Amino acid sequence: AGMDRVPLDRDPQKGYGGARWAVVAGAGAQRFFSEAARDGLFPPASLVGLELAFRDDLGHGLAWGVDASVGGGAGELRLEGVDPIPVKFSELAGGASLWHDFALGRATLSAGVRVAFTWLDRTFPDAYGLPAQYFFTVTPGLTGAAAWRFTPSISAIARVRLNYLFYNVDE
Repeated sequence: AGMDRVPLDRDPQKGYGGARWAVVAGAGAQRFFSEAARDGLFPPASLVGLELAFRDDLGHGLAWGVDASVGGGAGELRLEGVDPIPVKFSELAGGASLWHDFALGRATLSAGVRVAFTWLDRTFPDAYGLPAQYFFTVTPGLTGAAAWRFTPSISAIARVRLNYLFYNVDE
């Protein structure tokens, strides 16, 4: 049996374990920081989604992933001088992220960047005679996560994603 020469960044003795991939299912919520957007345009939404993540194929500790989620909510549209109007809100979102994993034993902290698309739709009861409305945008953002590994193939993950929503339709 002979020994093969491998690059230092691919040496298992130096921590390289090979590229890994994961499918992550999740549930979460979306809320807008802007009171005007949150209360008047898009109420908070519950979301469910899937993510496909690849770790260590770009280098040790580097990861990237793509994700998609769908959800919605209900609320009231509040306009000055008009009674509140009931509204149903739906969303389709997705994106691509690049982040760095910081392994701390069974725990892993992650921080990175994200580019996402967001498609928002809202509908009103027929009695109000208002047409359905939609909005689509691409948004930059940040992502962070904390994970706890129970077994080599099962982890629990808490993730936060902050995106900037540029919304100037009414201006």
